[in-house]
Amino acid sequence: MTAVGRRSRARRHGPLGALVCSIALALVLSACGVSATGQTAASRPTQPAGPPVTLPAVNAPKDSFAFDYGQLRLWLPTHWTAENETGCLTPLHDVVLLADACPHAGSHGTYLRLSPRATPAAGATKLTVGHTTVYQTTTAGPGIRWSVPSLQVTIQIVGAVARSVARTLGPSSLHALLALHHPVAVPAAWKTVRYDGIHARVPAHWQVVHQLFWLTCHGFLNPGRRPPLVLLGDQDQDPSSSCPSGFDPTTQLRPTNGLWLSSSNAPFLPGGAGTITATTHLDGRTLTLRSTPSDGPLLEVIVRHGPRRTVAVIALGTNPTTAEAILTSVQSG
Repeated sequence: MTAVGRRSRARRHGPLGALVCSIALALVLSACGVSATGQTAASRPTQPAGPPVTLPAVNAPKDSFAFDYGQLRLWLPTHWTAENETGCLTPLHDVVLLADACPHAGSHGTYLRLSPRATPAAGATKLTVGHTTVYQTTTAGPGIRWSVPSLQVTIQIVGAVARSVARTLGPSSLHALLALHHPVAVPAAWKTVRYDGIHARVPAHWQVVHQLFWLTCHGFLNPGRRPPLVLLGDQDQDPSSSCPSGFDPTTQLRPTNGLWLSSSNAPFLPGGAGTITATTHLDGRTLTLRSTPSDGPLLEVIVRHGPRRTVAVIALGTNPTTAEAILTSVQSG
């Protein structure tokens, strides 16, 4: 066909025919993921929702409470307390120590000492406690030591009662969250909360608080708080200075539900020995996760949007499924 013939046929289509052809071409390109300018359309891959990561069933002893230290959970008798590295007692009775060393500790007492390391010593005896593998060694000091690589913790056990408490060990909610690599279903009845460029979904009855102060000692991590809190805002003081005199750190390490959204250019939680940093990919989003055992059962989720970032701190309850749904829902926008 000559050029004149091609021009003649084009003229016979007329303006309407050209418009129809343009629409048809745009639809074809759109279906192929290509824009009319020839650029590939951006699309976020999606993952189907999978089952939540659950924890093994536990027959908790009577008159005990859950106590989380990083990926470890213990069930402590109700009269037990926790001490940090500056508050060791002599002798040590019915206490969990959150430290590697306690220079004032005597050789007698009943206690557990937790430290964020887990390399078994040479010649350690392999044991199974519940569903967990531990490696037992004797120590130069009192008691025995269990190294638990799967939970990234070492436990020094002094006293027969302490050994019975240690046998309640198992994975914590943090352990479940770190094992989550697919989205889970988020209940349709949950509400959306927003702060500084990110949003998340939480149970509809949770209380939203717009206040700029640290609530660790004042209720954010209070296991008896009903309903749980959603805190929107930045901290305005060092969290280590916010606890009243006589505050029991055992409370801070009890698992409870909650959410904190904050803008930050630095790690939000204080951090320290044994800090875990991980990256997870959920539904096309890359999230940086951070948690430190001594900070309590908290998961810091760093969400980047352009040059800025916002932090969501998820307080982890005894059952990890609520926190898993919140983590699935956290995103920018």
